[in-house]
Amino acid sequence: MAVEFAVVAPVIAIVTFILVNALVFAGDCAAFDSAARDAIRMQADDGWEPQAAAEVRERIEARLGMEHESVEVTCERTSLGHVRYTASARFSPPFLRGVRVFGAGVFELRHDVEFTVSSYRKGVVV
Repeated sequence: MAVEFAVVAPVIAIVTFILVNALVFAGDCAAFDSAARDAIRMQADDGWEPQAAAEVRERIEARLGMEHESVEVTCERTSLGHVRYTASARFSPPFLRGVRVFGAGVFELRHDVEFTVSSYRKGVVV
């Protein structure tokens, strides 16, 4: 029984770490979606400006406050005069930071959110 436990214990530990990181990532994605939506709506009320993407990124980072995530935001005007915001979160697993498996590092996960805001109706996400 001790030999079976010695064989199974590392597998259980690996599966547990993967599961915990997946659940942390899913929770962070949900928080990021909400923070990005609110930040973009607030920016839609302020209007489109050249520094709009930087302001949205700052609002998202202030709300999330997570050190294992980095946020990037871009904004562009579309053909109908709407403004498209694309917010990306790069997630590096907090429990596996710096770990190397067979010479390969743990890769970052990326989650993108895209919103198109009407310039004619302030605060309306299309």
